[in-house]
Amino acid sequence: MKPRQETDWVDEFVGALAGMLTAGVATDPMARLSAKARAELARTRSIALRAAEDLAGMTREDLGERIAANPKLVPIAARVLWQAGMTGQDEVLEALGAVLGNAAAHPDRADEAEVLLLGIEALRRQHIALLRVMAGPPQWKSNEPEPYQDLQPVQVTALGEAERWNVEALAEASGMTDDQAALAATGLSNAGFARALSVLGGTGFQVTEMGQVLLEVLDVYETRRA
Repeated sequence: MKPRQETDWVDEFVGALAGMLTAGVATDPMARLSAKARAELARTRSIALRAAEDLAGMTREDLGERIAANPKLVPIAARVLWQAGMTGQDEVLEALGAVLGNAAAHPDRADEAEVLLLGIEALRRQHIALLRVMAGPPQWKSNEPEPYQDLQPVQVTALGEAERWNVEALAEASGMTDDQAALAATGLSNAGFARALSVLGGTGFQVTEMGQVLLEVLDVYETRRA
C-alpha cells in the first residue's frame, strides 16, 4: 500500500475549495493556470503552512489531523489557504500561518483566530513592520517655534515621549515617508490592529488589544522558528 504523502490533505482541501467556488461551471479555472502560476500558489501555501507547523510544533500530517478533528478549525484553514493565494509577501504569509498554527495548538481560541484573519486580509508587509514600531514606547514629533533669528522664523523639530504616536514620529522610527506611514497607520486602524484618536496637535495612534494579540502570536512563531 502506497504511504500517504503529507501534502495530500492540503491538495484535497484546496481541491474541495475550488470545487465549491466553481460549482456549476463546466471547466475548473484552476485547471487553466500555467505551470508558473501553480508553482507560485504552491509556494505561498507552503510558506503559510510551514509557519503553522512551526508555531504548533506539528508535522504537516499532524496539522491536517488536528484540523479534521476540530470542525471550528476548518473555516480557519480554508481562509488561510485562500488568503495565501492573494499575496506573495512572506511576512503576510507567515502571519497567516502563525494564526492557523496558534489555533491548531489552542482550538479553544478559534474565534479569536477568525477575527485576526479578517484583519490580516487587508495587511501588507509595511503594515506589520509599522505595527511592531507602534508597539514600542510612543513618541510624538512636533515642530516648535523658536525666537526669530535675522528676522526669519526658525522651526525646530522635537521628538519626545508621549501617550500615542503621531504619523511623523512613526515615519522617523520606521524609515518610511510621512505619506507611507500615514497610509500604513490608517490601514492598521481600519483593520482593527491600531486605534486612531484625535488629540491636541493631530491624530495619535496606539496598538489595540487585537493588535497586541497578533504581535504575541508572531513573537511565539519567531521564537519557535529560531
